[in-house]
Amino acid sequence: MAHYIDNVLSFAKPLISGDSKQNSRHFENLIKATAEHGLAALKDPDVLNGVVAEINSCLNSSQKRLEGLSALKPVAISCSDQVFSNNCQTWFQLLLQALQSYGSPRQHQLTLQLLTVIIQRVTAFPELDREFGTAKIKTLLPTLLLLCSKSTEEAVSSLHCIMACIKFFPGPTSLFKTKIEAVLVEGLDSASPPQVYTRCYAALARCSTGGHRGDKHREGWSTLYDKLIATLNYTLSQLYQGFETGL
Repeated sequence: MAHYIDNVLSFAKPLISGDSKQNSRHFENLIKATAEHGLAALKDPDVLNGVVAEINSCLNSSQKRLEGLSALKPVAISCSDQVFSNNCQTWFQLLLQALQSYGSPRQHQLTLQLLTVIIQRVTAFPELDREFGTAKIKTLLPTLLLLCSKSTEEAVSSLHCIMACIKFFPGPTSLFKTKIEAVLVEGLDSASPPQVYTRCYAALARCSTGGHRGDKHREGWSTLYDKLIATLNYTLSQLYQGFETGL
């Protein structure tokens, strides 16, 4: 088994560092096979160090970023805790850089999916959790809000990432609650908004520090309820405008 793993992973490096598009496709298939066989979850970080280094190099290159993103996804999801904790902050910075750089909607979608995975996993590591809660979420959210004004695909992926921020880091996210709500209201005002808009709007009630015994959360739900009732009343009054009530 050890020889098989060494052969598979040593084959990856020349593929990802090659210049041809054919090599990039081969590498993506190889990474998928690696994920299927659980090789990315191996506990020995040395096994994946070379591959991770090449992935990071690709993420830092505008020409190879898409290949790097495709390769990172199964690794970020399945890698051991040690590999994740060793590379998490580097991946975050490279992914944030990718979001802030020019890229195709597909590239931004993959980047946002990976950031969502990282936000979900990072809560299992106390030191990383504190770092993200203190600084990184606040750095990420302005970029996510900006992407909500781009293509529908990018907006949807951004909102999924914002939902992860609300769920796992409600305190830091609460600083952007007003701006998030404005984006959601604008989206909900369209003819047929994607479902993520309604789900994210409902999640806004959790967007606070919690307060004493969850008082802030209760206040958030109460405010949301009042807004929904007011909206329903307004909508009904518009629908029945000009009709006799019979009372």
